[in-house]
Amino acid sequence: MLLENCIKHNEISNDRNLYISVILSEDTISIENNLNPKIESNQGSTGIGLNNILKRYEILTDRKVLINKSSDSFHVSLPVLKTQ
Repeated sequence: MLLENCIKHNEISNDRNLYISVILSEDTISIENNLNPKIESNQGSTGIGLNNILKRYEILTDRKVLINKSSDSFHVSLPVLKTQ
């Protein structure tokens, strides 16, 4: 869902590349992308996808999803859920 959001919310062209990093560590999965916001008034973000992820993680673990948006990037770190 996070990778889909990277593509949905950013303009991608020869002049405006989209860079996505997916990094797996022992206890987190991090997804980060540069920001090339689409300029379309009819496709504003509702935040539903990100809220769904947050609510699911609240049910499954006490560990928090970390979200950091700066002027040039968007970064989400998800806790790795381990099976027993």
